[in-house]
Amino acid sequence: MKTLKLTPMVMIVMGILGGCAPKQSQVPELVRVIQVQGRQGVACDGRYYYVSGSTALYKYKLDGTLLLENTDPFADITAGDPRPNHIGDIDVLDGEIYAGCEYFMDGVGKNIQTAVYDAATLEYKRSLPWEPESGQKECCGLAVDRGRGLVWMADWVDGTCLYCYRKDSGEYVGKVALNPAPALQQGIFCLDDGKILISSDDGDADADKPDHLYACNPFKGRSLAKEAATEMFMEMSSFTKAGEIEGLTINPLTGELVVLSNRGARIVLGMPRGFYPGYDSEIHELYVFRTVFPDVFPAEWIVPKGEFPSKATNGSAAYAALEDQGADSAWVFHFPARKIPRGTFVEFDWSMSARKGDWEHYRAEYSDGGEWVPIKEFDVLYGQSHPATELSTVRLGNTIRNELKIRLLPVHPDSVSNVSSAILTRKAYTGAKALLLGNKAPQDSMKVLFLGNSNTYYNCVPALMKEIAWKEGRFLDIEMSTKGGQTFAQHLTLTRTMALVRKGGYDAAILQNNTKPMVQVALFPEEGAPLVQDCVDLCDSIRAYSPGARIILERGFPYSGKDFWGAGGWEGMNEALDKTAEIMSQAAGTEVSPIGQASEKARTLRDDLVLYQSDHAHPTLTMSYIKACVNYLTLCCPDNPSFGPSPADCGLDPELAAWLRGLSVEAVRNNNL
Repeated sequence: MKTLKLTPMVMIVMGILGGCAPKQSQVPELVRVIQVQGRQGVACDGRYYYVSGSTALYKYKLDGTLLLENTDPFADITAGDPRPNHIGDIDVLDGEIYAGCEYFMDGVGKNIQTAVYDAATLEYKRSLPWEPESGQKECCGLAVDRGRGLVWMADWVDGTCLYCYRKDSGEYVGKVALNPAPALQQGIFCLDDGKILISSDDGDADADKPDHLYACNPFKGRSLAKEAATEMFMEMSSFTKAGEIEGLTINPLTGELVVLSNRGARIVLGMPRGFYPGYDSEIHELYVFRTVFPDVFPAEWIVPKGEFPSKATNGSAAYAALEDQGADSAWVFHFPARKIPRGTFVEFDWSMSARKGDWEHYRAEYSDGGEWVPIKEFDVLYGQSHPATELSTVRLGNTIRNELKIRLLPVHPDSVSNVSSAILTRKAYTGAKALLLGNKAPQDSMKVLFLGNSNTYYNCVPALMKEIAWKEGRFLDIEMSTKGGQTFAQHLTLTRTMALVRKGGYDAAILQNNTKPMVQVALFPEEGAPLVQDCVDLCDSIRAYSPGARIILERGFPYSGKDFWGAGGWEGMNEALDKTAEIMSQAAGTEVSPIGQASEKARTLRDDLVLYQSDHAHPTLTMSYIKACVNYLTLCCPDNPSFGPSPADCGLDPELAAWLRGLSVEAVRNNNL
């Protein structure tokens, strides 16, 4: 059976992934109901609930405390005519709320648009247009596909299709027909793997018949499907009598399914028309469901980025909490599991830094048979931009049941009082994760040092590379120093970098420079000479403590952010990166990893790929996977680049991952730098 790479958003629909509704034992459990204002939609970023009314936006703490409201969300909207008067279901991403707005009256929608609001203030920021020729008649809600940079819209009036737009530009991409089309759609939510949940007001409140959730996959391979089969995911029998389902979301921190429901009002053509007996007003509630442990043991658990939660949360998602364990206080990671057999290799990676006053020495341990077993000791540094990222592999001595627990324990008593100031890495690298590697140990091993900046720690490229290598029968023992924005000159002065260099014993080192000097060396040779010397000096330092180590210089990927650093465009930037990689590698005696060649092929051959973050500079997981694949091939098999029969997809769509590996093999095979 194929092993799925799961995050909390994907775990909730385990049954759907196999093409069927969840088994009765897997139906999410209702854990609480929270009364709110707003009858249309709900979104969650792990810290807050955002609720939309037809003409308002609200921000709540997770305990239901109202923090903020915007009761005039259309005041600043000037796009189109007539001015919107209705908000449907919403979504939230990167501090922005995406709301489907329109002028809606008696079942007809006009001037449909995606209005974007600031999640911190609920103030309007901008709008994305819709395509009237698409056939969309109304917008009951929208959802953001985080991995592909898309926005999906649903239609309550004519729900035969879902409509797709690009998140950044608003460009219309296309529509996907639903077969069968759920009646009276209200809200949608996009899972990590691209599948979409749909809430449908298809019950009958007068006859006590419940509403339903449905699921579909709008993609066929890498492209939009012409038609997507919909299947029932969940009957909403928990809803109180006279309920009307609305928007839905999933808490990215806990994996909880959250569905908004209204009760009390009689709805005619989507509009409240009087009340049911016993009601004199409509009541709006968030129904929060906890997912259950999957029957199939998950391949990966994730603890989201950001600050540690101050309180433990329950459910099938991993969580971390500060726990008092007698004489010691520690951050303890909980990974739910039915059973992990003894002898299983577990990869546990984390990234951690400290605020001033916190202790810098810690020990990682896991609970094995009731005893805490050491994994490794490590130091953290002050400042969020330079966390200590640790990649560790352990083999379990005993069978683990119910949950795997791993803790980060201060090793000096003076640190305990301030341990709560520790933070997880921000940006795109998940704060901590655990990955099952099976019970077969690789035959080959290699100790590798990574020195770079955010283009390496985004999505933690060394961790991806370690996963790829393990599947190919190789174990990479990795140390890394990846402070944001660093040049080679700055690395020579970084405490963490030089401490790792002095540890020595490396078989190889992979170096990623700041992009700006990589372009400037080619454009301004005389001014760039000191930058080349920085590369030489850094390589000499590595060789002083690791004689004979292979040193690999990354030929980085181009990007349009920062206006190509003066290179004039894609072609100019590629030429500059090639030239500088050649100059530096010859001066310092390094090999070159041709990441840019593979990434540029991907960019030019596939316009549907999202390779860059919204800043048009930092890599998405797709780009980071290219980088990890090219680095792996350059390090482990440059003369005969290839992958085995069961390569690691690292969470990407298998077809896409296979295509990217093909580009990586071609780039390394044709590498002439």
